[in-house]
Amino acid sequence: MVKIDDNTTVELDELALEHYTFLTFKKNANGFYKKRESLIGRIQSQLILDILFPQRVRFWTYLLDNDFENLKRIIISRPDELQTIISDIDSEFGINFLSNDVSYNSATLNDFGKIVRDVISYEWYRNTDKPAFHFRQFNINYCPYCNKDEVQNIQKIDLVTGYALTNRLYQLDHFYPRSRYPYLSLSFFNLIPGCSTCNATLKGEKDFNITTHFNPFHKSFDEHFKFYVNSIIPNDSSEILISVNNLTTHDENQIVDFDILDRYNQGATRDILYDLINLFKHRSPKVQRSLLSQFKGLAGSVELSNITLLNSQGVPLGPEQINKKHLGKIKRDVCKQMKLL
Repeated sequence: MVKIDDNTTVELDELALEHYTFLTFKKNANGFYKKRESLIGRIQSQLILDILFPQRVRFWTYLLDNDFENLKRIIISRPDELQTIISDIDSEFGINFLSNDVSYNSATLNDFGKIVRDVISYEWYRNTDKPAFHFRQFNINYCPYCNKDEVQNIQKIDLVTGYALTNRLYQLDHFYPRSRYPYLSLSFFNLIPGCSTCNATLKGEKDFNITTHFNPFHKSFDEHFKFYVNSIIPNDSSEILISVNNLTTHDENQIVDFDILDRYNQGATRDILYDLINLFKHRSPKVQRSLLSQFKGLAGSVELSNITLLNSQGVPLGPEQINKKHLGKIKRDVCKQMKLL
């Protein structure tokens, strides 16, 4: 629920350039791009196979012309530029050139769209160690869509040898879905490390873009929405109802499509908030100042005492810590509601 750039010390645009180099510049001894290991080589090979189809040739040429300018642009561009690329390709080739838009929830690739998907070959990239490497650079712990479920690298074991294989990032979501935009399958800023619930179960092939939803490489959910509870003196966790307010004018598609409120208004999350509220309900600055005035010299500062407790409960003290903490965004917002932050 925060912008990934805010969590990392790595320059992501430089990492995107390295990603492009990894995908493309593999050559054989003769100086030609490798047909399987280089994205450029795969496109060049497919162009020859499609030589009798002028529109297909024109698409592949669009990617390869001018020293691969458009291909590079597709791979390294930020989400707002990817939106422009989509518009450019739709204008140049037609909106149904690669995919048939069935509904908001689904789309199907046509025959050439499937070829483009296979040539770009996300599956090839997914089986390398690069997704796991990039994820480590992002320095996040929880799904940037929901801030609820953990995102992590996993280590596979070769069942034959017993040796550990290269780490793999558990889930990668295509913000712009492959069933609609197969040419964005390997775009660096289109690959979102997310949880299986958000990615596979809820998002699927929904028609996302940066005007309707939050791409974690583009915008921070934290800056535009805040959570709150209906009461800071509940008698039981079942009485807690979590809602959300807009801090700016924004659609709530992100909240609706990822079932954020339904998932948060479940027993476990409400139990966590109930325990948090109970721990702090008598620790407002006003109450603490009153106690300190009555027992001077017998207690530390209000701020230091509260910071210690906030840390112990996994409450982010600053927005840059939200993705380090389980349910960090809602914990932080509720503590703000209680005037603890």
